[in-house]
Amino acid sequence: MVLPLLLIFLLGIIDVGRLLWTVNRIEKATQMGARFAIVTDPVPSGLRSLTAVGLTDSTGHVLTNGDLLNNYVMAKATYSGTAGTTAPTCTGNCTALGSATTTSFDAIYNRVKAFLPELARTSLDVSYSNSGLGYAGDPGGQDFYPIITVSVRDVTFKPISLALFNSSFTLAPISAALTMEDGQGSQSN
Repeated sequence: MVLPLLLIFLLGIIDVGRLLWTVNRIEKATQMGARFAIVTDPVPSGLRSLTAVGLTDSTGHVLTNGDLLNNYVMAKATYSGTAGTTAPTCTGNCTALGSATTTSFDAIYNRVKAFLPELARTSLDVSYSNSGLGYAGDPGGQDFYPIITVSVRDVTFKPISLALFNSSFTLAPISAALTMEDGQGSQSN
């Protein structure tokens, strides 16, 4: 009578270990994806050429050359892999940032997939949001250095202990974020 309970308990312990291992793999994959995204070409094609000169910050000040962007609020833009098309879809402030670059999105996806081979392209999100860093009209580079967040969502976990019931559950989205560095090139060191 005790044997079935001990087996379920043992399988439960194994499942907890597998769950923690899966979550750790997803966390590492998003960290590596974020690191890759901050030093390579951005997904929004217009980000590097976007100028803040002439924009109005949150205090009502019209930005001129050399002004800090600490009071400017850049709306968030999120690029997601989509089924049936190569171009990622964008939600949020997409118009100002230009069109989505499929090559850049796919490069980030391939980097994350190197650590998480079962990842579907439709489960990856890459977001660009305000960091407050940069200068309007920066002659040495781009004006905006956003926070880039790489998120993995819709990953399903199937516990061994519930295999008889064909049970599974979807893990909560896991993400990692870093501030953009140079945002140029096709590879990271």
